[in-house]
Amino acid sequence: MVLSHRVGAAAFTVEEVETSRDLAVTDITSLGDAPGHVSGVVLLGTGEVALVIDAGQLIEGIRLIPAEDRRRARVPVFDDSGVGRGVLSGSLSSSGFTTSLASTVGDALDLLAELPIDAVVVDFGVPTASGIALVEEIRRRDRRMPILMLSDVASEEDRTRAKMAGVDRFFHKREFRGGALVTALWDLLDA
Repeated sequence: MVLSHRVGAAAFTVEEVETSRDLAVTDITSLGDAPGHVSGVVLLGTGEVALVIDAGQLIEGIRLIPAEDRRRARVPVFDDSGVGRGVLSGSLSSSGFTTSLASTVGDALDLLAELPIDAVVVDFGVPTASGIALVEEIRRRDRRMPILMLSDVASEEDRTRAKMAGVDRFFHKREFRGGALVTALWDLLDA
């Protein structure tokens, strides 16, 4: 797909176009601040979430990143919510990261064993075990990997426990939409 914009043209590749349909777009501002290139979300009939991308903003954002800095760090997203995984993955992917998804601690640990990972985004409330238990296990395997944790229910005590377990940055889920998560990931990866 080739898009034209006032700053120039950009090409994007997609594996395939599955279908075309009319959908009702929900303004992402109802969920919190969004990265500039994400203008909304749609809930598909399958229960999956798709991000609506403002192509012009995306092109401008890509052109502001020096070519030598455009590497695609692999960042898995561990969240028990399909909607949460979809929004996080879409936001990170559209900001230059390669994402992988897991909904359980077992799946997350399998993924970590199978792929080279640069950083991790973990939900505080992962099913069958806490996100903190997952962080502790990740730290046992790799002391240096940046770990960011998200929650919309964690108390200050939970945040303290997470930091003690090895979380580098902790965000309320509404905070990541303003670009803070992406910025924190690049800061930690560049450190």
